[in-house]
Amino acid sequence: MKDQYQQLLDLFKLKEENDKYGRTWMQSPFSFQDKTAATNAYSVVIIPEKSEYQNLDSTTYFFSDYSQNLWIDIPLRWLREAIKKIPIGFPPACEACEGLKTVNYHFQYEYKVFEEKKECPICEGSGRKDRYQRTYHGKAFSENVGVKIGSHIFSGDRIIELIESCKILNINTVTMVYQTKRYKKTVFKINEVEILCMPIPPDDDITFCDDLGQYLRDELKEEK
Repeated sequence: MKDQYQQLLDLFKLKEENDKYGRTWMQSPFSFQDKTAATNAYSVVIIPEKSEYQNLDSTTYFFSDYSQNLWIDIPLRWLREAIKKIPIGFPPACEACEGLKTVNYHFQYEYKVFEEKKECPICEGSGRKDRYQRTYHGKAFSENVGVKIGSHIFSGDRIIELIESCKILNINTVTMVYQTKRYKKTVFKINEVEILCMPIPPDDDITFCDDLGQYLRDELKEEK
């Protein structure tokens, strides 16, 4: 397998420290049909090459269940500009310690109550709730602001994955080849590599800081 392909699989597989629900099968790449894939539950990369990784043919129908209905090229520079506009913030306070970083332990012995303040075991003393997202310059992307591509809004994590994939493959264009209803997968291609991305779930609080479709509309106007 090409080194570039292995880098992509490592980029998209679920990291063990982020596996909140014990989905161990996502922590390694896997094969299906004549392809190899990796997923973090929010996006999937599919490599057009078979491998010796565990075969999951019976559970991957979702990955190939689409027919191309678009062909829209998105320059890498648009993605790089868009990612700069997503607000950077910190994860919300830990619900167990309410952001105080410590919790009180107490026990009773011979009619006496003893109390001791120790590091919160839930957030491990950070005071923050882990959102299981990658960070950008050490801070987490805002949860309710994303980048609009077509009719879907994608989180900063998904945009970073597209940018990093382009860098690994040394390609300057991502092509959107499939998109339908809101909160259904969108499929992008970089050469023969497919990337399936889930958008941010629709909600009244979700907004976008950039609309890549606007760049495309502006470019078409200039060509006329």
